[in-house]
Amino acid sequence: MIGTMHAAVAWEKYRKHLLALRKYRALLHTYQNQTVFLPDKNTGAFWDDIFAQQPGVFPMESWRIQTIARLVDCTKSILNLGVGRGDLETLLLKQSLTLDYLGTDIAPKTVVYLKQKFPTLHFQEAKLQALSPKKNQFDQILLLEVLEHIKQNETFALLKHIYQLTKPGGAFIVSVPVNEGLEQMLPINPNSHMRLYSEELLSFELRVVGFNISKIYRASAFSRQFNLKQRLNSFWRFRQPNNIVVVARKPLPHSAD
Repeated sequence: MIGTMHAAVAWEKYRKHLLALRKYRALLHTYQNQTVFLPDKNTGAFWDDIFAQQPGVFPMESWRIQTIARLVDCTKSILNLGVGRGDLETLLLKQSLTLDYLGTDIAPKTVVYLKQKFPTLHFQEAKLQALSPKKNQFDQILLLEVLEHIKQNETFALLKHIYQLTKPGGAFIVSVPVNEGLEQMLPINPNSHMRLYSEELLSFELRVVGFNISKIYRASAFSRQFNLKQRLNSFWRFRQPNNIVVVARKPLPHSAD
């Protein structure tokens, strides 16, 4: 088992190597050619347990939620795929009580809890690609701390599905952990991460399906004096980021000459 896990990590390191060499065709082939994966525990019951056990919001997590809340336009439609505990929704409802909002998750007990906590919002127990591929449906789609839980050979199908659902000119806001040192923690993988992302690799995947990168926000996992150290790190970058938030947009159609 441990050998298989390290082999799965080796695929991720190989992707980063190919990306650095700009061997994009070979890089794309790795997503379908990979034969070994990290153990996948990402079930609804697993995430119900995780959400119930989480003690609270950590500083970097709070930064991410507040950053995304500022980015979201509450006057436009929102689809949040893999909604989680509802921390973001609390902030969004402070901005507007009338959100055009749909949140989905695979965790059944969590979805019931969210429906009770936020009765004015709409929630649905559903897998990520369960929504019908109705084109140009949402102004904003959020995928927060979810993509790293998707197997490599399913990544582009999901991203293409999201691209279809996004309106032209609409925003796709995605966050992933980076530089988390998962390969050093194995065989322990408490959150069942399937990927080892980097900023460059995520940007590549988004561009392949057609998104344009608008902005990237970065944060590092400071346990003390987070706000001060985060501000200083934004200038001097003395610590590598551990979490990124990427704002991508679906291009507008070319106007006729």
